[in-house]
Amino acid sequence: MSTPEKLVCELCGSSNTSRSRYARWDIDTQKWEVTDLSDYTWCSACDNEITGEWLPLELKDIAKFAIKKENEDGIPK
Repeated sequence: MSTPEKLVCELCGSSNTSRSRYARWDIDTQKWEVTDLSDYTWCSACDNEITGEWLPLELKDIAKFAIKKENEDGIPK
């Protein structure tokens, strides 16, 4: 397993980043089909288009993730 990572903004350091996807409506399945990722990443904290920087998760981030999974499943992971 690879090291867990987070994408952070190179401008402000926030991990409140997002990337859009393109989808098309499939008339046969009556569902949206994801077709591609957009070409840009966005930081909602500083409201800028960014390149982003991948950093390893800190111990507190890993703990929050583990607690969330345990609460969802009721089973420690």
